Amino acid sequence: MSKKQKKVTLLWGLPGSGKSTYAGEFDNRSYGRRAESRRIDIDNLSKNQSGDNLIRTIANEALHNLHYHNGVMLDGLVTTNAVAEKIFSAIKFHPESSNFEIHFEIVWWSKSVEDCLHNDRGRRKLNSRTSIENIPFEEPSEELLEKFNISEKRCIRKRVVRKPEHKAWAGENDLGDADKLYSDSWSLGGTWGNCWGDTGTVSPGAPLTSFQEFDDLLERICPTINFLTYKKLYNATVSIEDYSEGDYYGGSVTYAKFVCDLKKLHEMLSEMQLI
Repeated sequence: MSKKQKKVTLLWGLPGSGKSTYAGEFDNRSYGRRAESRRIDIDNLSKNQSGDNLIRTIANEALHNLHYHNGVMLDGLVTTNAVAEKIFSAIKFHPESSNFEIHFEIVWWSKSVEDCLHNDRGRRKLNSRTSIENIPFEEPSEELLEKFNISEKRCIRKRVVRKPEHKAWAGENDLGDADKLYSDSWSLGGTWGNCWGDTGTVSPGAPLTSFQEFDDLLERICPTINFLTYKKLYNATVSIEDYSEGDYYGGSVTYAKFVCDLKKLHEMLSEMQLI
């Protein structure tokens, strides 16, 4: 009886390379009723352990998830052949690995310190500047690839892509990796229903009279802004979006909220030399 084919992908690169963004595109991707690939957050595992204990934990997590998914994606700070070899060896020689035929893969990002420093802006409360500028970085070696039977097609080289300036700025202002800023929502009304065929209306709620999140942002980044400039920014970047939510019994309510286009706001603030 043939063994199930499984894939272990190791992400390799400096902080800010784009590893977690890449992994997020694959984590929990639908494959029937199961996710095709599962991201394993090595940084999270390393909070309580290090060294060989961390390597064993990574292997345990990988093999556990391979019982439920077609592959795992190891996302962490891997920049040398020695560390990669330890991780692959721990998985390859794990007692449970005999249940599968495991194929190893590397996705790695070329070293680009300046681009990584840019992308690191606002990602966390503590930046990774020291690590980006100083930790050893190696390209995957031929010896490593040969030892774990990693073909050229399974060693994928990527280029670090700078994230848009407005996203870096949003991160620095505690807005996350965002394109838009939203207010709380309010109800525009709707209908309700039940299993007996009864229906009725849902009354609209009181609309918001101000966009508090927008006001708080401007107060934080340019507290001396005058009213006319505020109105110009508001009128050019803020709109109202609506969306509907249905429920199990057929009811539906429409909601509205203010939304600010952060890319446009950043462009205007830059042009006005307010940031």
